Amino acid sequence: MLLANGAGVVSRRIRAVQRALAAVGEGPLPPPLLQLTRRHVGGIASWANTGLAVGVVFVMTTKPALPGSLTALLIAALLGTAVAVLLRRGD
Repeated sequence: MLLANGAGVVSRRIRAVQRALAAVGEGPLPPPLLQLTRRHVGGIASWANTGLAVGVVFVMTTKPALPGSLTALLIAALLGTAVAVLLRRGD
């Protein structure tokens, strides 16, 4: 899951932001690019990955049964996503 989310979502979005930034060059960012850098889905996916990684550590240390492991991973990913959404509200 971490690999799919990281390679499939995060890296693709970051490359798009990098290309857009390279096209602008020096100076202030135009409003559409500023919005792209602040609101792209890669930020949410990155935080979901962070939550998932914390969930993996939790599962590795507590060793719950399969249903508990899956629940812990789901909750951790949702908490990571919630953090991203809360951080986006501050923009």
